[in-house]
Amino acid sequence: MSIDTITDERTATADDILIGEVPGGFVAAPAPAAPGPTRPTAAWIRQARRPGFVISALLLVAVILAGFWPALFTGLDPYTTDVVGKLQAPSLGHPLGTDNLGRDQYARLVYGTANTLIASLLAVVIGLTVSAFLGILAGYLGGWVDEVIG
Repeated sequence: MSIDTITDERTATADDILIGEVPGGFVAAPAPAAPGPTRPTAAWIRQARRPGFVISALLLVAVILAGFWPALFTGLDPYTTDVVGKLQAPSLGHPLGTDNLGRDQYARLVYGTANTLIASLLAVVIGLTVSAFLGILAGYLGGWVDEVIG
C-alpha cells in the first residue's frame, strides 16, 4: 500500500495514520498490518520431538485419567478385604502386594489419585487467590504496605 495524500475529496479513515501536513492536504501512511497468525502448532511439533516432553505428557495424562476413571487401570475394589491374603508380596494378581487387611495396594493407590488431584487443585486455587489479593493490595496501596507484603 502506498502513502496517500488526503485532500478534500477523500477524508482520513480510522485505518489511516496521519503523519504530516503538505500543501493540499495531509499525508497518510497505510495502517500497520495486523500481526500474523501465531503458530502454536509448530511449537507443539517441536516439543513432540523431545522424548522427555512426550514421557511427561503421557504420565500427566495417565494420572488425570486415573483420577477420573480409576476402573481403567484396575479391576479390583480398593475396599474389599481378604484376611487370608493379607501382607502378600507383589505378584501378578497384586502388583504392589496387599496390606494388613488383605486390600490390594495398587487399587488403593489408583483410587486415591482422585483425592490427591482435588486436594492439589484446591491448594493451587487458594494460593493463587491469596497471592493475587496480596499483590493487588500491595500494588494499589504501595508504601509501607508494599514493603510488608513484599
